[in-house]
Amino acid sequence: MQSLETIPAELVNKVVKQLHPFDLTRLARVSKYFLSFARDALWGNIELHRNYSHSSWLDDPWPKIGPFLEKYHLYYNWYHGQEQGYAEQCDCLNSNGKDRKFEKTNAIFHRVIKQLFQKAGKGKRWSEIAPYVRHLCMTINHLSAPYIWDAILSLPNLQSIQLVGEFEQPEGDNGPPEFRAPKHKAAQSICKIRFRGYIPQDFVASVITGSARSITHLDLGALLPPKVFEKEEDDKEAGDVQSTGGSKLGQPIARQLRGTR
Repeated sequence: MQSLETIPAELVNKVVKQLHPFDLTRLARVSKYFLSFARDALWGNIELHRNYSHSSWLDDPWPKIGPFLEKYHLYYNWYHGQEQGYAEQCDCLNSNGKDRKFEKTNAIFHRVIKQLFQKAGKGKRWSEIAPYVRHLCMTINHLSAPYIWDAILSLPNLQSIQLVGEFEQPEGDNGPPEFRAPKHKAAQSICKIRFRGYIPQDFVASVITGSARSITHLDLGALLPPKVFEKEEDDKEAGDVQSTGGSKLGQPIARQLRGTR
């Protein structure tokens, strides 16, 4: 009987890319031969966005980034673990409008990154995995790890990146983590970039500057962090609010975040 390792590499690669992340981790333990395929499939393309993200971009389709990614429902990834079609929109939201599946998976992913990235100087595990990540699509919010920006910049072989920065209401610091001075040099071979929402300016500049010579598709919809503003009763545009039982002159009667939906 012939060994499984005699199967052509092209065929093994196609089969492996259809496996769930859990199955890939089990396959990686079989042998060093299968480890190389499993690691590439598991980390090569990271999709950790909300269930309807790609569907909401149908009016501006993302350029194809590879033959096996021509249709989003043909591959498995970190977030879904199942077939993903454009028809799925808001089934993932519960009665409170929360995407529990995304929040749970997002938390698990960032725990993994914490173990690998923060301890990279000791175990060198992150430095082994980071070069395999080529495509990244992620939604980043206040639940994301504070070092997520540095972790992304430390991926040396990125070819495409899509990030959505969310800022949740009501008032308060409920947006993506702050980006401080970069600790890593950004990838220099990114071809396709799409940033939407609240993405730190300095992070955007680092990514674009690093791959200035290789960018072929640039889609920027980045916003500044929203600010709390107060609308006073004596605002001329507000009219006379005292007749409607408003608060005393000089006290705010409305408080909300500017730049949020």
